[in-house]
Amino acid sequence: MSNLKKIAVILCVFLAFMLLATGCNNAAFDPGRSPGEREYDGYNPGDSEGSFNLSSSSDGKKLIKSADVRIACDDVDKAYQEIVTFLKANDGFEASLDSNYYDEYKEIDATLRIPAAQFDALIEKIKACGETNRVNKKEEDVSGDYADYKLRAEKKRDELENYKEILKQAKTIEETITVREKVDALILEIEQLESQMKTIDSRVDYSEVSLYIRETRQYGDINEWEPMSAASWGEKIANGFIGAFNVLLIILQGLVIVVAALLPFAILTGIVLFIVFFLLRMRKKRRAAMQNKNQQ
Repeated sequence: MSNLKKIAVILCVFLAFMLLATGCNNAAFDPGRSPGEREYDGYNPGDSEGSFNLSSSSDGKKLIKSADVRIACDDVDKAYQEIVTFLKANDGFEASLDSNYYDEYKEIDATLRIPAAQFDALIEKIKACGETNRVNKKEEDVSGDYADYKLRAEKKRDELENYKEILKQAKTIEETITVREKVDALILEIEQLESQMKTIDSRVDYSEVSLYIRETRQYGDINEWEPMSAASWGEKIANGFIGAFNVLLIILQGLVIVVAALLPFAILTGIVLFIVFFLLRMRKKRRAAMQNKNQQ
């Protein structure tokens, strides 16, 4: 009986633990609670609809302006500093900057962002800082894409609200889990659409200018050309001989390495050929000896 009592106590404890775990699980999946309130810390995609910037052109279109501008000047650093000063004075900023230095010149490749209203003024400022080699302006109308994203987001929000109501009426854990998965998927889709809309707003509000500045090469007058001295000629000839000799040494070094690498195979091949030649010669001698014996 004592063993049966122990087993009964263990079963009671196990059943109590299972009931407690089930109660916690039901509390975690409270149908009356919106998943946005729990997992997204109060985030509700429907509340963000009015947060988008509706900046656009005067006729209501959303236009993304960009340009590729290339100039050449004597002092690259000075020209670029003037452009950046103008940029920052008009609430613009540098998105990227790449400077390259060469023997005879320097070049700068940068990406600038500036409010759309100052887009043309920035281009004029750049053109005034050097000799203009290229100006390529582009204007992209993204009004249709933006309207499509906005409409899809509104439909997803309506669908989300419907699923929230369904979630409140869920009676089983399985129903709650299924509806919550659909709610989470809708929230993710809404966030992606909103992110695309914000990206468009950013590109509409701030135009992008790809800037390339190259330092002008300064060539001397042909009348100022001076012939090289004998010492210079001799130095160049000597350097030429030294270079040719170094090339020859490199070739010889390569040949030595190749020969050293092939030497074991050559030795092994020689041994095999010697054995084959020796066996063939012995065989030939035996045939000759047998023929002489038969003739006798």
